[in-house]
Amino acid sequence: MRFRFGLIAATGVAAVVLAGCFVTDEPTARRAETWGGETSRDEMGKGVTAEAQSGGAQNIGSIPEQDLAGFWILADNSDRECLVELRIGMQNGAAVRSAVPTPECVKGMRNVAGWALADSKIVLFDEKTRQIGMFEAATTYRYQGEFTITTGASHPATFVRSA
Repeated sequence: MRFRFGLIAATGVAAVVLAGCFVTDEPTARRAETWGGETSRDEMGKGVTAEAQSGGAQNIGSIPEQDLAGFWILADNSDRECLVELRIGMQNGAAVRSAVPTPECVKGMRNVAGWALADSKIVLFDEKTRQIGMFEAATTYRYQGEFTITTGASHPATFVRSA
């Protein structure tokens, strides 16, 4: 019961964080600006994320955000598994956080396209910026939560840093 309450609370927090995200016809790279935090425009019209505005990197526990970039194993309780690369880049002065599933991913998990941090949780998005996963730290580089596969079914899942 405690896990479900925590998940509901975390989902509420993510909804507040993602309130500015919406589906558009803009290219994926442009929409990706919303995945990495709140984006505003500087005096030159370039996108500036909230992290860049505050001047500091956001941390998950004691893990700097840039240390989260790399390969992660996404696995659910139905024996589906996917190797996903989390990337952090810059585009037009704004941070872009993309998630790239490897070709070997099972079909139901290939919908991962972006990621963000929300109150020390890793949140995964599809290419239309819909939230499809939220993971809370269990141990260093091991997160637990739920993931929604392409059919719309949600399953308990883990997100673990690949060796």
